[in-house]
Amino acid sequence: GAEAQLSFAALTDLLEEVDEDVFAQLPAPQRLALEVALLRTLPVGERLEPRAIGLGLLNLLRTIAADAPLLVALDDVQWLDATSAEALSFTARRLDDEAIAFLVAKRPGPPTTIERALERRGLEHLLVGPLGLAATNHLLLQRFGLSVRRPLLRRIVEATRGNPLFALE
Repeated sequence: GAEAQLSFAALTDLLEEVDEDVFAQLPAPQRLALEVALLRTLPVGERLEPRAIGLGLLNLLRTIAADAPLLVALDDVQWLDATSAEALSFTARRLDDEAIAFLVAKRPGPPTTIERALERRGLEHLLVGPLGLAATNHLLLQRFGLSVRRPLLRRIVEATRGNPLFALE
């Protein structure tokens, strides 16, 4: 139904570029569950098994990381759909010595399920604050070749609250 269409949206985005041959290396039940969750194939049963999806994701990431270290980058994790967040948390809790690292970006607030799952791996926090005058000036110069006078630069920083995306807009 409509709920299934909205489920696993973040996971679908994350795994969009993963080749079919990587999926083919998974055990059949895990591959099928993950492919159904990602809307890559039609469901054959009534219900998706969350554990099979989680194991499929875990083994998919392990397969990718067997060739080279893997960085899983997740932006705005506070807004991830619940099904993707749960599958990623399931995976994060089960990783051991694999060459898989997570880069998680979020707005200030309570820890997300993914952050809690990653705690045992030694989560390092880095607070990224707003851009100041010099950094905004550098961004505009690098991106657009613009040299902005200080009064206008100050207005840009104040209006955008130091948000680099808004400053570029």
